[in-house]
Amino acid sequence: MYELNGIVYAGEATPELKVTAARVTNDWMMLITFSNGETRIFDGTRLWGKPVYEPLHSQNVFNDFAIDHGILTWDNGRIDIGTNNLYELCYPYDAPITDGNGIIRPQRELVH
Repeated sequence: MYELNGIVYAGEATPELKVTAARVTNDWMMLITFSNGETRIFDGTRLWGKPVYEPLHSQNVFNDFAIDHGILTWDNGRIDIGTNNLYELCYPYDAPITDGNGIIRPQRELVH
């Protein structure tokens, strides 16, 4: 049992998950490192179909992300995704992402 902001919860407190680094690898794909040390693959197309994320259909908007206080954001902070939700949408990353030509090089990396 633990207390947070005056509310008592059953179970154990878990540390708040944050994004510590991210990089675009190719079309709507990112490698994201979380504060638990785990790096996961995020497929941005999984957000398509939700009106708030419609601007991310543009590869330029998707590529122009930021990490603000551990949260992945786009469009100067007007679009964000909760870190726990992001983590659940990601796939485990065990090996380099490759294509027929070898390792896909990151286009951009941002580390906080």
